[in-house]
Amino acid sequence: VSTQSTGASGCKAMLAEELGMRSRLNDDPTPELAEIEPAKQRYPCCVVFTPLPMLTWMLPLVGHVGICSSDGVIHDFGGPFYVAEDNMTFGWPTRYWQLDPDQCDPEPGGVASWDTAVLASNCEYKKRVHHICLDNCHSHVATALNKMKYQGRSDWNMFDVGWYLVFNGKFTDVAGMIRTWAPATALMCLLYWFFF
Repeated sequence: VSTQSTGASGCKAMLAEELGMRSRLNDDPTPELAEIEPAKQRYPCCVVFTPLPMLTWMLPLVGHVGICSSDGVIHDFGGPFYVAEDNMTFGWPTRYWQLDPDQCDPEPGGVASWDTAVLASNCEYKKRVHHICLDNCHSHVATALNKMKYQGRSDWNMFDVGWYLVFNGKFTDVAGMIRTWAPATALMCLLYWFFF
């Protein structure tokens, strides 16, 4: 399922439904997170990365990112007025960085804050034009982290997201590592062979 611009009323209804559902579950605001399941493309409370064709081939640390809800569904800002849900725009993740929802804003806290912030960020980015260098998928993730006040911060930006993902992220599997690094390695070998 992918979601596109639903308008302000659609976003408000979606947020209200989420908040209502979370308030009914308020007895346990931080339930046990599900396991990460790369085979099913489920990454609870994670930031995920996938290579961008040609760009990642030249710069393997640069790619497309998304943020996952507590049930592991991926949400990513894939283009103007478009946030994909459960169908990552440029292919399934090759890396992930799992975060701790208990480090979200204490009100309401845990997965309730996490999921509400992800949905609010989606609603905001369904109204935005995508700018590859200024307001992009990394900015969408940073906005969600700011809305949930992850680690008490409200100054997350696209560089923080990229930096933390590079140094704290894990590859989904060997195939994920190959998908990320093989094109860049092949290109470097080809350039070396051609020029030296």
